[in-house]
Amino acid sequence: MSSLKMQRDAASLIPLSQLLAADSVSGVLAYLVQDIIVDDPDARLQALSAVFAHISMPPNRECAVSASALGADGTSPSSSTCMCMHGERWKWADVVMRGVTDPWSRIRSLAAPVMADLLDAEVDLVLQRQGSRASAHFSPSNSTPRSSSVTTTTPESVSAPLDYVWNQWRGMSLWYEQDGIVRLLVKLYSRSGTPAGNALRTDEVGLRCLLFNVIFPALRNPQLPVRESAALLLGILVDRQSPTSLSPAIASFAVDHVCRSIMQASAPVRSHSPASSAPLEETRVLEGNLLALNELVGADVIRVEDVGMMPLLLRLSSYPAASVRQYVAQILRPPSPCVFTYLMQRLCEHQNCMPQHAEGVGDSSSSVSGGGDGENEDDDGLSWQRLETLMMALQQHLLYLHAMPATMQDLFHLIPNTEGILTPVVFATSLSVVFQATHSPRFEVARMGLQLFPLLLQLFLRFCPPAALSGVCEACCGPDGCVQAELNRLAACGDVETLSKAQAYVATFVVPAMWWFLTIRRLVAEVKEKMAPSPTTTASGETRAQVENVVRPYATLEQVRFASQAHLSKEASSSAAPPCAAATCALLPLATYFVTVMDPEEWHRCVNELLEPSWWAGLLADPARREQARVGPDFVRAVHRCGKSNEMQRVVELVPTLTAALADAPTHEQCLLIAMIRVAVEMRTASTVAMEEQALSFLYREAYAAPALAEGGDAVPLGHVWLKHFMPTHEAIPTAVLWGEPVKARSESITLAESDSVVFEAIEKSCYQELYTSPRTEPVVLRELQALIMSLSRPSMSKPGRTHLHWYAAALAAVFGRLEKVCPQWRETAAAPTARATADASGCEDDKCCEDWDDDDDDGAVQGIYVAEEVRNAKAVVSVLRERAAAWTETRHVAAAEDRFRTDLTVLAAV
Repeated sequence: MSSLKMQRDAASLIPLSQLLAADSVSGVLAYLVQDIIVDDPDARLQALSAVFAHISMPPNRECAVSASALGADGTSPSSSTCMCMHGERWKWADVVMRGVTDPWSRIRSLAAPVMADLLDAEVDLVLQRQGSRASAHFSPSNSTPRSSSVTTTTPESVSAPLDYVWNQWRGMSLWYEQDGIVRLLVKLYSRSGTPAGNALRTDEVGLRCLLFNVIFPALRNPQLPVRESAALLLGILVDRQSPTSLSPAIASFAVDHVCRSIMQASAPVRSHSPASSAPLEETRVLEGNLLALNELVGADVIRVEDVGMMPLLLRLSSYPAASVRQYVAQILRPPSPCVFTYLMQRLCEHQNCMPQHAEGVGDSSSSVSGGGDGENEDDDGLSWQRLETLMMALQQHLLYLHAMPATMQDLFHLIPNTEGILTPVVFATSLSVVFQATHSPRFEVARMGLQLFPLLLQLFLRFCPPAALSGVCEACCGPDGCVQAELNRLAACGDVETLSKAQAYVATFVVPAMWWFLTIRRLVAEVKEKMAPSPTTTASGETRAQVENVVRPYATLEQVRFASQAHLSKEASSSAAPPCAAATCALLPLATYFVTVMDPEEWHRCVNELLEPSWWAGLLADPARREQARVGPDFVRAVHRCGKSNEMQRVVELVPTLTAALADAPTHEQCLLIAMIRVAVEMRTASTVAMEEQALSFLYREAYAAPALAEGGDAVPLGHVWLKHFMPTHEAIPTAVLWGEPVKARSESITLAESDSVVFEAIEKSCYQELYTSPRTEPVVLRELQALIMSLSRPSMSKPGRTHLHWYAAALAAVFGRLEKVCPQWRETAAAPTARATADASGCEDDKCCEDWDDDDDDGAVQGIYVAEEVRNAKAVVSVLRERAAAWTETRHVAAAEDRFRTDLTVLAAV
């Protein structure tokens, strides 16, 4: 039997804790190679974690005591103690290296800093020996230098301890083993500022070995994690922010090597044949070196604006492999005004150069195969890949610009050496290119176009001077704008399908987004006017009136309808698409937030269009339009504030249409629709809570936010970050800008929803009986429903009478109906406190009286709904309802309404 097998068998009989207590390296190694440990990642993690903890423990006292007698060889006792202590730890290097090269990345991450500590200590020992020999060499008692034969080069090299790592690296063939070693070196070389770290960064012999043996080969590794780790290591080495900077010659050599490797890449292969091994290898080389270049740019070692770099990256922006294009876009990141200028100029070159076919859609990040030249390039040689890369890079710049502080000046004046970059021509051209991209047959281009368009539109509507606002409005919805020109081009070509897609995007996003961004600009201008001037900034001088005067000619019903339709001359022949069904979608934000800007007669025309139930039915049934429902509550508030009596009544008549859409709506839209219903059926009087008059609640209440907004993904593109720079709280919204100063409350009380009306039946059926009692209703929706119930119980709603009794009875039915559906045993739970009180009075002990208790059986409710919580909520709602009912009607009428709930009310009151 072999000695290894004997050790393994012996180790299998000994627990790991005993092996560590005996400080047995060979025993631990044998323990780790057992099949039961090798095949179980969790067992490996547990075992290696115990080993790492053991290594990190202080050394035993015997080593320290014995070391105190050393020093006869010229080293100090403290130095000898360190050597002894480290020797006790270094013997575990082979064990720790098993963790560094483990298949599980979690284990590799835990092992890397432990091994780095061991190597760091080894380097410290080398430095101590060098110091000791220098002291002995120039001893005051003996000024004669020692013989050179005593000193050897290899042991005294600072990087000599890394020979262990180089030997391990040469023997590693699996990618995760190589990744582990590179991660280890990242940990080791990132410790600049320590004696060992500084020495390693200044040791040219070790650095050359690191570059040629590890980093440069790893940048070509087939596995992406290895390439990423190697690029990170190179970035750490050349980082100029490090306390110990790298030798300029070595840093320059590393940069030149990376750039030369990128430039030597052959031209992309465009062929219908499968990709050969050479292009695949070329792609890997490009990916690795672009990752390294990205790190070099981040370390401020190389500037993208340097001569020759931009043309090189532009050439690679057309590379067939998507991963290469993504890395190019990352390198072209902000902040860099010069790069932003360059990207905008290159983007404008793609005007009217969109691909007209979608053959060969999609490409792989690891393959360079593609279609023929006609598929990838337009007539002028511009490829869709380049356009996608430019838009990816510009997206980063625009996100950065929109996240700038609130004191940022207009972009037209932000870049002193690039005046005129955002001229009207550049604006119209870039917006035209991106709008064309939104309906490109190439999925990759269309995806980026849809992501970039709101950012680009917001850029101009946020930063352009007031005089240029008319150009933005014209571009989006005017007869001479780039959007209209593109619609006309598609109509002239007879491309009905693409035209319909473009029309829908204009109607459901372009024009609504334009009015939304203009709303923000008006509010910001109002807030800026009232802000005290800052000594560090200069006021822009823009007033809200200036903005409103510029946009007023476009705030009409005809202009909104015109924007999404193609308008060809009589001579032009086409098979144009039918009128867009969503053509008036932009009326909602326009009529809601521009009441004080529009001509009153024109505003009433728009409102009458929006008060048609069919209009809301179409909006709520169309996924492209239904997000506009977030404006719904504000629209109702605008009508209540500025509308006529018949318009207010027509708002109430929308309730059945809104309730019909509740069942299939997502959670945040259910909250919005319920809020809209609540505002619609309430009558605004002097007693109305002031907060109800605050606009834009969907910006500040998470319940009204779509999932993408709740996670922060769409906050920048939709302008929410811009607005909250100036209005961080809901109370900061200057509502008077949108709807004018509050009017005097009406003296009379009006009942907006009678008990025998269709509106009452719709609310009672959809909201009270179905949604409120459903176990699937989300808690945030329940809170909105409770707000609706409470609002309908306010004394100011109407004159006391039969209507309030009907609302009161419906609310009680909803509360007890929910208890019956979601936790039928709620009555038994309500009786539990009485039983416990009786048990306490009789002196019953917990361990005898509650032997069969069970948390799960205690609730027994549907889908995680807990009885105690439901009962508490029901009791709170009923308490408020009964208090309000007693305030506005006679006791006998309240008692009559409560007759069929008498038993349930008694049980609930006993809780």
